[in-house]
Order: sequence, then C-alpha cells, then structure tokens
Amino acid sequence: MHSSRAIMNVEHVGWLAPQEDQRTAEEIERSMRAEEAKSRAVVLEMIGDLPDADVKPPSNMLFVCK
Repeated sequence: MHSSRAIMNVEHVGWLAPQEDQRTAEEIERSMRAEEAKSRAVVLEMIGDLPDADVKPPSNMLFVCK
C-alpha cells in the first residue's frame, strides 16, 4: 500500500502539457540538422578525431573533395 503522501497529483507539481510546435517545417528541419551536427561533433570529440566539438576550420582554409 502507498501512503497518501507518496502519491502526488501532477497539477501540484507544476508540469505543463506539451505545446504544439509553432515552427514551420523548414525551421524544424534546420533545427534537427543543427542538433544532429552537434551530436556528431561531440562523438568525434569523444573518440579523439576533434580537439573540441565547437572547433571551426580557419577562414582561409578550403576543403576540396573529389
């Protein structure tokens, strides 16, 4: 049996119901891509391929791929 003190009503905790996302599909896609890029950068930092997840190449450097 649970005591009445152990059971809490959600209304008393102050939780809010999820709100509808008011962003456009383009804004949601941009946000998802940014979050994914950040996650990948953190993984690369953890395995030692990047010195810092927020590292940026020098502005005078060009990356060329064939």
